[in-house]
Amino acid sequence: MGYVYQTNCSHKKSYREGTKTYVYKVLTNEAYCGTLVLGGRPGYKAIRSGETPVRVENAWPTIIDKETFLSVQQKMTSRRPTAVHPRVLPSFHLLSGILFCSCGRAMIGRRAKSHQYYYYTCNRKLKEGSDSCHTRSLPKKNLERIVTEHIKSKILNDDVLEKLVALVNQDLDNAHSSYREKLEVLDAEVKDVSSRLATLYDALETGKLEGSRAQNQGIES
Repeated sequence: MGYVYQTNCSHKKSYREGTKTYVYKVLTNEAYCGTLVLGGRPGYKAIRSGETPVRVENAWPTIIDKETFLSVQQKMTSRRPTAVHPRVLPSFHLLSGILFCSCGRAMIGRRAKSHQYYYYTCNRKLKEGSDSCHTRSLPKKNLERIVTEHIKSKILNDDVLEKLVALVNQDLDNAHSSYREKLEVLDAEVKDVSSRLATLYDALETGKLEGSRAQNQGIES
């Protein structure tokens, strides 16, 4: 499997073809739309300093039309973990988004040998090489079986389920009591306002309100 790198710049950075990093770089590179962007990628000084990147539209013939490129960016943005948690997105890997390596990085699913075998591998090790993390890749089938069996034995048993039901009922009772207290306060306020309105209506009908106003004006004079 070969490597690709840019030869028309002062530095060279290689990405293995077919890896997620390589595909991500291709999908987010505006060069395929004929746009030249200088200082527009994360990590550049122009980005950190807040300066506006230099953009040159139609710098060369396009390979991908602008509408398709923007549509891809929108879909990728909507599926980012910051926008949508990985557990919400459909995934072939059961532990996707909730399994982490001892080094702190996420364990991500990958395929090997023509999709015959599936593993969970440290994301740091996958991107930075085996020297960055010494955690071994874990077989998907065995790991998911161990985790599900552990969950069944430790959580999905009668004792734990009864405790969970009790805790849920207690939370519901506490919430109900809080709502009931708020409703009682609101009912008292409604009754007070209704009583005042009734007194006001009665004063208007009997003329007591006018007499009260005249009496107040006499006192003031």
